[in-house]
Amino acid sequence: MFMISSKVFIINLITELLIYFIFFSSIIGNRRKNKLKLNIFLVIINFFCALFLFDVYEFIPSIVLIITTYLVYREIKIDYYLFNTILISRVIFNIVTIIVRILILPFISHLKILNVFVISLENVIVLFLLLLVSFFYKKYDIRNIARDGSYTLSILSLYILIILESFFYLGRRSGELNSIILGFSIFLLLQLIFIITLFIIQIENSKTRAKRKLIDNQLSNLKYYTDELEQNQRELNKFRHDYTNMILALKSSYIDGTINLSMIEDFDRYSSDYFEGEIVDSMGDLLNIENPLIKGFLFMKLVQMKHDKIDYEFECKTTISKSNIETHDMIRIIGNSIDNAVQEIARMGTGKVEIFIYQNSEEQEFLIENPYMKNDLDIDYYIEEGNTSKKGHSGFGLSNVKQISEKYDNLYVQYSATEKFSTRIMIIMK
Repeated sequence: MFMISSKVFIINLITELLIYFIFFSSIIGNRRKNKLKLNIFLVIINFFCALFLFDVYEFIPSIVLIITTYLVYREIKIDYYLFNTILISRVIFNIVTIIVRILILPFISHLKILNVFVISLENVIVLFLLLLVSFFYKKYDIRNIARDGSYTLSILSLYILIILESFFYLGRRSGELNSIILGFSIFLLLQLIFIITLFIIQIENSKTRAKRKLIDNQLSNLKYYTDELEQNQRELNKFRHDYTNMILALKSSYIDGTINLSMIEDFDRYSSDYFEGEIVDSMGDLLNIENPLIKGFLFMKLVQMKHDKIDYEFECKTTISKSNIETHDMIRIIGNSIDNAVQEIARMGTGKVEIFIYQNSEEQEFLIENPYMKNDLDIDYYIEEGNTSKKGHSGFGLSNVKQISEKYDNLYVQYSATEKFSTRIMIIMK
């Protein structure tokens, strides 16, 4: 069993906390604006907690670390993504730490007291490996598992974390390091098989839910589309009846010689109220979109904005052909962009959503614009997963759009914020 002095213990404790929060910050993204100050605060709180409570009950510091990190970073009432990320980061941190200790054990087995050099070497290797894990964690979008896993992943991660903490506890108490290493290796293999199986099931369930949601949305769009057509048909029948009566009245007035300018203006005003309606104007432009699902989806969005009394302008004067982009991906990108615009206008209480669609022989372009409340944060902040300007939202909108666009080499999504916030979706035609 290795001994460690109080001085080395304190240095190691501070270093481990710093390394953990560096790793956690790298995988959670720019969730909070003053992240550095928050992490320093969390290091100080957890340092004193571990220092004074470690000998009372060794699990308490880990529990406090999870709770304090969750409370400091939380943005919505129940934040499964944050909780899962904390647990996963802690599990990865513990696994990497154990692996490093296994690797350096043959070189330090002759020591009885661990010095600062050994502890520092261990922590440097741990930091390097964690940064490597962080790189692949973001590169391969493993964070999506934390986002989609909900409470199932929370329970699984918590279970693994408890087992790992128990290994640390038994190792410190018994001093039987070789037995602990052997037991951990067997445990790690079994748990790896178990975790991979559960993740495959979880991913398949997520795909099934996504497909079901897409079908439900398509049916919802169809219902909106049908209801609006029925409403337009009823209005058309009423207009035809009233129009005929007004024509007869004008003819009679002309024969009698009693026609005047006010009667003609009333007739013109009545006709304009019908023919210049936003939905009526939009219907003609929507017919230029060849993809029926995107056409129905946009129609539903226009009807919804009309229902919510959100001013909008829609224009599509050219034929929009089907592209190689999957329909459900295009619907998610367009829907997210329109939803963000509508939410911003609803928050401001004024403004108009402008949607322009255009295609030529080389490219297809969707432009969504809206006024916005200016702040000190740049657009890149909101593209990071978990960030949002809307209180009560988890902030996956723009980051989801980024992930989708990266799947295609001919799909580009650009944002700009000057007088208006603009989302430009460009598809290079192949």
